[in-house]
Amino acid sequence: MMKKLLSAKPAKPEPMGRADFYAELAVLKDHIHAGHLAILDKLDVNHRELLSALERQAGLLLFRVKCGQPKSEGLMKVLEEPENLRLMNQAELHLHADQKKI
Repeated sequence: MMKKLLSAKPAKPEPMGRADFYAELAVLKDHIHAGHLAILDKLDVNHRELLSALERQAGLLLFRVKCGQPKSEGLMKVLEEPENLRLMNQAELHLHADQKKI
């Protein structure tokens, strides 16, 4: 009995036609593509969240420097760029808005 179980050969799969093979490959390709798109969407969302958090932190740091050393030459140089000035002003507005809620 044991000899029969050990010596049994696995069943051979039926030969697959070329059209069936390519149809199966197309389904697998579509499945992989859908998974790839889902991963890219997740990465995009994470990227946007991280950029937003980084912008908030940069704005807060610029505001803290402005409060501590408003005439700093380095700060004036950084604030020459309109984007940096916008980040700092936005952080200041959020900070004041949060303080008004208290």
